[in-house]
Amino acid sequence: MEQYRTFTAANAEEALDRLRSNDVDLLLTDFQMPGANGVELIEAARRERPDLRAILITAFPYVYEEINPARRRGVVLLLKPFAADEVLGIVARMLRP
Repeated sequence: MEQYRTFTAANAEEALDRLRSNDVDLLLTDFQMPGANGVELIEAARRERPDLRAILITAFPYVYEEINPARRRGVVLLLKPFAADEVLGIVARMLRP
């Protein structure tokens, strides 16, 4: 409904492939997923795109501390449970020029 073009991925490796082959403005990832976790995905993605903004979804607030402090800029932590309008509000703010 919000007219965002989105890509999905089943794991971090697939997400990195999508990031490499598409113009992506924002990475939205869960902390827990098969293979590399969301923090590792953000770190890997930022090695290729240092300015990439990201939303890290988790039920574990301490994981934000696992992100290299120099890389926290542009990463928003979204704690579960959350409402869809909360995600949409964060996305809209992060994509605002």
